[in-house]
Order: sequence, then C-alpha cells, then structure tokens
Amino acid sequence: MHENANIAFNLKESQLAIKTILDIQPRDTGGAGAQTPDEIISDLIKKISKMVPENIIMGMDEDQL
Repeated sequence: MHENANIAFNLKESQLAIKTILDIQPRDTGGAGAQTPDEIISDLIKKISKMVPENIIMGMDEDQL
C-alpha cells in the first residue's frame, strides 16, 4: 500500500475508533468515585498516545515504526 494511502487509512480507522468510543459512552455518571465519561476518554487517549511514535518520518517503512 502506498504510504499516503496507509496514512489516510490509519487516520480514518482512528477517527472511527474515537467516534465509536464516544458513541458508546454513558450519558450520566455513576456513583461516588466513578470516572466521568471525559475522564475515561482522557485515560484512553493517554494510553493510545504512548503507543504512537512521536515523530513519523515520511518515507519510513511500516516495519521501521
């Protein structure tokens, strides 16, 4: 797959994943001590961000990431 097509595909998949996460979040909060939907999403974003390379170098092969 061409690099630009690969980037476009990954971007679309990421956007779909985030939209799905937001769509399935409950609209109300639980009892005391429960995380709010915003806190849950924030924690998830932090976890995903740790898996993404900081700098993507154009021309880098997929196996080099």
